[in-house]
Amino acid sequence: MTKQRLLEVSGLEIRKSKIADNGIFANRSISKGQTILFLDGEEVSLKEIGRRIDQGIEKECDPLQVDDEIYI
Repeated sequence: MTKQRLLEVSGLEIRKSKIADNGIFANRSISKGQTILFLDGEEVSLKEIGRRIDQGIEKECDPLQVDDEIYI
């Protein structure tokens, strides 16, 4: 399934964001507790995220915090 098709099925779309570059936005109502997207990625520590941001590998808005000290 293509990324575009995955977004269509999920009811999401990529648009310009007022915060930073592009963002993902809902294009339909979402019920409380409804799963809209599964994310997968490398789990890294806060320290590693800081190093990657300092080196320009990641942007500050890229990491998603999934636990106290874990990001993807």
